[in-house]
Amino acid sequence: MPETACAAWRPLRPGFRRWLLILLCLSSSTAWSAFTTRLPVKAIDNALQQHFPLREYATFARLSFGVPEVILVPGSADLELRFPVMAKAPGNAAYQGHVGIAVNVSYKPGTGGLYLYGPRLQTVGLPELPADMLDAFRATVSTVMQNALPLVQIYQVRERDLNHTLAMSELKSMEIEADGLLLVFGFD
Repeated sequence: MPETACAAWRPLRPGFRRWLLILLCLSSSTAWSAFTTRLPVKAIDNALQQHFPLREYATFARLSFGVPEVILVPGSADLELRFPVMAKAPGNAAYQGHVGIAVNVSYKPGTGGLYLYGPRLQTVGLPELPADMLDAFRATVSTVMQNALPLVQIYQVRERDLNHTLAMSELKSMEIEADGLLLVFGFD
C-alpha cells in the first residue's frame, strides 16, 4: 500500500508537490488552531480563596466580605458570585447578609492569564440595613468589587498547550456549564 501512495505521488512535479503540501497544511491548520479546556468550579473557588475574606473601611461602616459561593447557570453569559457580608456601623450596630455580583472573564494573551472582569452588583440581601445607608453601601460594594475582582486569576494558559505563541492567542468562547466553564482559546 505505501508503494501505491508513493507511486501516485512521484508523477507530480516537485513545485506542484510543494504547493499541494502547503495547501494541505493550511487547510488542516484550523483543526489545530484551538485549545479547549474545562475549568471546574473548584478551581474558581480556589482562586477566590486566595483573595477573600476581605475587609474594607468606609465612612458609614466597616465591611467584611467572606469567601463567595460561585453560582454557575448553564447558558448564562456571566458567573455569579454570592458574598457573605457584614456591615458594622458606628455604635455597635451590625448587619449581616449577602451581596450578589455578576462577573465575566477577561483573557490577557501576553501572560496567558484568565481573570474575573466587569463586576456588577446584582442583589443586596441585608434586610435590616437602614434605607439611608443603602445607597452608600451599594456604592462602596461596587467600588470594592471593581478593585478586587479583576485581580483574581482563575486560569493560566501555558504556551505548550497552544500551537502558537501566547501573544497571538485569544479567548474564542466561554460556555458556562453546571460544573464549570468550557473555554476555547485560539488565534485568527
